[in-house]
Amino acid sequence: MNTIDNKIFVLFLFFMVILFHRGLNNCDHVMLKGFLLYYLFVCILYIRDKISYLKYIFLITY
Repeated sequence: MNTIDNKIFVLFLFFMVILFHRGLNNCDHVMLKGFLLYYLFVCILYIRDKISYLKYIFLITY
């Protein structure tokens, strides 16, 4: 289960880095930049603490 979670997270992080790079270069929307920065921050928190990252993801829904 751990290896599957790590593979999914690596793919997710790779995908978010691509979106982050493309979003900053090709998009002038401030909201999109903030959204990508927010999820990059969530990814960093996920690396540091894999248990409490869910509460940061759920914060965006409220």
